[in-house]
Amino acid sequence: MDTCPAALWDKVDRDALKQQYDVLGVFKNGPRGWTPDAIELPVGAKRSFDGLEARWMGVVTLPPGFGKGSVAYQPTDVHRKSVMYFLKGRPVFILEDPQGTPWVMQAYSDIVDPNLTYPQLTTLGDKLKPPPGWKYRVKVLDQDMTIHAIDGVARIMQDELQNTYDACLDGACSEKP
Repeated sequence: MDTCPAALWDKVDRDALKQQYDVLGVFKNGPRGWTPDAIELPVGAKRSFDGLEARWMGVVTLPPGFGKGSVAYQPTDVHRKSVMYFLKGRPVFILEDPQGTPWVMQAYSDIVDPNLTYPQLTTLGDKLKPPPGWKYRVKVLDQDMTIHAIDGVARIMQDELQNTYDACLDGACSEKP
């Protein structure tokens, strides 16, 4: 299902939205493809952005330096009340930081690489250039796994292709993949 048709997405005007909503800035965070098998996520009222219907899903604390260069591999917080479900027998795509913390991909992006598809995620590690000590891996789950926001906050991070990952910290993941 194409929930963000290119014809609608392309005509979303950031400058017009900035003026309409009287905000400091607008950035287009998508389109994206979800990797969980299911998600529970309370959402806000529907709004139209130049004909593209969208809902509020959370408040992201932008990493230092946002808008001034890459913020890849810089963890930040998103305020949301969510549970993501990953089913046994399905792959999860993981960036592991130097401390051994797994960051599980929640969404892949075609912002930087418009040709990136879900099947290509199994070999994404060949494209990524993470900082020293980080590694990309794929794991087929031997049991169902959930990731939930702790007290309404999820710790997230993006790679250089703007794929988004959730940290398995502080009990956020039902198992450590």
